[in-house]
Amino acid sequence: RIGDHQAQRRTAAEVDDNSKSLLHNLGITGICMLPLWTSGRLVGSIAVSSRDPLELNLEEIHNLQVAANGIAVAVERQRGEAARLLYPTRYYR
Repeated sequence: RIGDHQAQRRTAAEVDDNSKSLLHNLGITGICMLPLWTSGRLVGSIAVSSRDPLELNLEEIHNLQVAANGIAVAVERQRGEAARLLYPTRYYR
């Protein structure tokens, strides 16, 4: 369990064919997708992949999620800065 969200394990049978093909071509056999949450909003996702099967324990998943949360804050901050540069009159009246 990660915060209010349940970690889920997927098998290769549950991955769409295009994704399977891409992962196979890259030699990736293990992948962990993490949500990027900030201020209660999902702003994206990030993947950690390996050419070896991934067997992550709960502490490792938790540590990856902590890193993902930091990335989410940075992404949201950067998006805000970009919006202020593109639309200055909306933010500086």
